[in-house]
Amino acid sequence: GMDEGEVEDDVRRDTVWHRPSWPFGSILPKGMAGKEGFKDDFGVFGAGGLRALAGRGHMHGQGGRAGHHGESVVAARAHDARTPHAQKRRLISLDDYMASDLLVEPLRKLDCCMVSDGAAAVLVTTAERAADLRAPAICILGHAQAHSLSTYASPEHFDTLPAARCRPKAFGRAGITPNAIDLALLYDCFTLAVLLQPEAPGFCAPGESWPSASG
Repeated sequence: GMDEGEVEDDVRRDTVWHRPSWPFGSILPKGMAGKEGFKDDFGVFGAGGLRALAGRGHMHGQGGRAGHHGESVVAARAHDARTPHAQKRRLISLDDYMASDLLVEPLRKLDCCMVSDGAAAVLVTTAERAADLRAPAICILGHAQAHSLSTYASPEHFDTLPAARCRPKAFGRAGITPNAIDLALLYDCFTLAVLLQPEAPGFCAPGESWPSASG
């Protein structure tokens, strides 16, 4: 067996050195003991397979349907069409979505993001120094983070994201509630993530993201 530190080190090495060659490959050691060790043999590998399992579980538990994924894609492409530097700006319909290749049920090709790795930097300084900047500064009221390497071996994988665990600390430090948020930046690696992310921080109750998928 491997202790937690060894697993993290192995994942870190694999992520750093092999990522360009495995857009749907496995990021965990194949021989890892426990439930994780069986997934590759049954065809469950990579982010696509894991998201598909979580997506099916979320649909079953919260009453979603495949069309909700498609509505999210159509809405996202409509936003892309208004963004000059977007990679895909052609509008699509729900019929286009349903006609796209089925990769891992219920995920279709259009449910998955393109490879778009890049880099960004956030400069953090004191309020005193920020007052002298040419551009207006943004105050950081609170911050927290949570991660999970357990994937589908954990029952929570099908129900929520790690953000649900760090939500109380983040909002507690900021002294606000989710109702005070006007803008949220979400990572849309898969359409399921778009549906789960509003639920985990508390912007809506579990299951309420499905009706708003087309927004």
